[in-house]
Amino acid sequence: MDGQSFFDLLEGADACLNEPAPPPPPPAAECPGCLRSQQELFELRSQLRAMELIKEKIIKTDQLIGRYSQLSARHREQTRRLEESSQLVAQLHRDCNKHEAELGAQLRELNELRQEVSVKTQQLDALMSEMTECRAQQQGAEAAMMQYKTALQELEKRMESDQQAAKEKIIAVEASPASGRIPVITRVKNSAGGSAATAPTPWRRMVAGWRRLQRETA
Repeated sequence: MDGQSFFDLLEGADACLNEPAPPPPPPAAECPGCLRSQQELFELRSQLRAMELIKEKIIKTDQLIGRYSQLSARHREQTRRLEESSQLVAQLHRDCNKHEAELGAQLRELNELRQEVSVKTQQLDALMSEMTECRAQQQGAEAAMMQYKTALQELEKRMESDQQAAKEKIIAVEASPASGRIPVITRVKNSAGGSAATAPTPWRRMVAGWRRLQRETA
């Protein structure tokens, strides 16, 4: 039964309570016994009708009580579900606020990390540029060092050849007769010693530059 049938039962019970009693029968006979019998019959019928009304009232009252119990149980169940839903909605609101706060904090940290990454990227670009310049300078220094090394090797060979020629001249002069040759020997020795002791000015500049380059690249 639904809500409408519940109200229908309620109206039926009210109608049973308000139903009028049947009218008494008209006096038909003059016999006192007949009149008494008719009166007793009328009373019995009235009592029977009253009992039927009470019985019907009890039945409908039981139905109303059962229906009311069902509606009360349904109402309690719906109230319980509503309270649970309200508690769940409140908990979801609290969780949502908590997650929003956590998300805000994470977004702030992410922005800070992005700024830090941007700064580090700029620093890395600057370091890469400096590294490129250093590599270019290193390549230039290596090329200059190779040139200085080649020039030094050539000068060393030239000096060795000059020294060897001077030695050969000294040996040739010493092997010749001594008369009138001492000034030549002295001149050759002095010439050889001077050439061995002092180097040309460009050679000194080149050697000094090569040594300075070795110290810078060490």
